[in-house]
Amino acid sequence: MKYLLLIISLFIYSNSTTSQTIIINEIDTDQTGSDTAEFIELYDGGIGNTSLNGMILAFINGDNKQVYFKIDLSNYNTNSEGYLVAGNQSITNRSHTFSDGKLQNGPDAVALYKCKSSDIPLDAVYILDNLIDAIVYGTSQSIHQDLLPLLNAGQLIVNENMNNLITTQSLQRIPNGSGGALNSNTYNAETPTPGYSNSISTNLENSKLNLSNTIYVSKNFLQIPDKAVKSFTISNIHGLIIYSGLNNQAINIGFIQRGIYLIETKNQDGLIRIQKLLIN
Repeated sequence: MKYLLLIISLFIYSNSTTSQTIIINEIDTDQTGSDTAEFIELYDGGIGNTSLNGMILAFINGDNKQVYFKIDLSNYNTNSEGYLVAGNQSITNRSHTFSDGKLQNGPDAVALYKCKSSDIPLDAVYILDNLIDAIVYGTSQSIHQDLLPLLNAGQLIVNENMNNLITTQSLQRIPNGSGGALNSNTYNAETPTPGYSNSISTNLENSKLNLSNTIYVSKNFLQIPDKAVKSFTISNIHGLIIYSGLNNQAINIGFIQRGIYLIETKNQDGLIRIQKLLIN
């Protein structure tokens, strides 16, 4: 009996952990001319080969809050690097194919659920039960407040046209996989990378990321003055993590070359903030 209870407990824990590791990592809704390179990228944090059994990807219309298309991800796994891509025929490394033009340009939403397909009927208003992650996006159009309950409180719609390059850029989490489920604050518009690590293709000196502040380091040691910060990671401009640490002492970063980086800090209360780090 003890062994049976242990097996059941491990099964429940495994299912819970798996569903929480999957996030929507990148989305591209609009291209030049006809939309033939649309895609949605899911990411498991780099674990790889994660089962998506029992997950549903729902496309939601911003005008009426209804699900207009859905993808049953049962029998799919992420690849060895942790990605699964659903997209048009032209997306070569896709795992699931949907028709050209199917993904609306917005303001709309895409949501990931852990439930049965019958729980997400087409032409029905979206639900919040069993929601894993979501992105509410637009293209410089009016904001549909009715879609924001899909996100955590205080999170906003993401504008794919933030750089006025809507037909050549996608919305992606920078650094790759950052921000956490149901949060939109780390999405930026960059050159599409379906099935690969998200990266910054622009020069950070242009401040296109609208980062709230820049941290300057002129010596070999970094000390974050904000005592509320619990931990931090330093990434290069391609989203590759170079260093992770705790904010309890001065950190020797003399091994990092001079240049511009991203520093992601996490507060005691879970608040995540991304800033520009200039090492000179």
